Amino acid sequence: GFVMEFAFAGNSARGTDLGKALFAIDGPDGKNEFQIGETGTTVRHSYVYLDAPVGKVSLGQQSTATDGIIEINLSQSNLAGRALQTMPLNFGGALAGLATPFDGTRATAVRYETPALAGFTGTVAWQDNDSWDAALRFAQEFGQIRIAAGIGYRDQKSQTLANVINLLDVITFNIAGSHKSVAGSASVLHVPTGVYANVYASQVKYDLTGELAILPPLFSMSFDLGNETAKGMGAQVGIEKNFFSVGATTAFADWSKVDGQMLVGDYKTYGIGVVQSFDAMATSVYATAKRIDVTETGGCTGICKDTDVFMSGIRVSF
Repeated sequence: GFVMEFAFAGNSARGTDLGKALFAIDGPDGKNEFQIGETGTTVRHSYVYLDAPVGKVSLGQQSTATDGIIEINLSQSNLAGRALQTMPLNFGGALAGLATPFDGTRATAVRYETPALAGFTGTVAWQDNDSWDAALRFAQEFGQIRIAAGIGYRDQKSQTLANVINLLDVITFNIAGSHKSVAGSASVLHVPTGVYANVYASQVKYDLTGELAILPPLFSMSFDLGNETAKGMGAQVGIEKNFFSVGATTAFADWSKVDGQMLVGDYKTYGIGVVQSFDAMATSVYATAKRIDVTETGGCTGICKDTDVFMSGIRVSF
């Protein structure tokens, strides 16, 4: 078979002007210089696959083995906010301008997924730059209790993390790094009451390098910047039931903690949210409120501050 999936992103909350919210420093155009936005059309998935009794093999742009490994969630609350993310402020959970891969990603890869055995499914993926990852997932129901969980390991080769200096493309200095990551999550749901709980954690160990170029590609050099480790963990509790006979209602509270050292900065988040689905219209409405308490260490020193985030939206499926 063949799968093709596009994303059409406009000026949504993802690309919002941060102003002086999370960061205390603005760029020359009055917008935050660390803003990570996304507009236009993006190819999310484009791959071919062969599904057989011995497993599924796929090739192309797709989710790697650990994509979504910290987002296992038996409720619909992922619509309102994902694990270890500071969206809409930032895609990657970083405060200091770097997208930290606590979770997996999409990439051009060869991927193999085993058949399910006693609720367990294994996945491994290999990218063309010799990066690879593997994951083990579990899903099963025991009486009135439904459980889903997963754990994964990722070995990502060097990639650019941040462009620190770019003087008209004549002199550039980038921070790059390879990393190894262990991450996982679990979700438990009591089916009759709809009460659920999620937990998730991730650790990313970086080997950092500096990349200096003058009149590229005429002169370039790289040098070791040492090692950094970013850790994140969190939990969410809530209830999900069809209270109003129009679709599932989900109410939740969550907490997370990130120790990001120089790469990310250290922070804690506290949040609440609600999601209401309308099945007849294939529509869901959500609203969240989140507090981000920042510790001014590492890459956040002097530029990050505590922030309150309020977000709402509508998703229409068709």
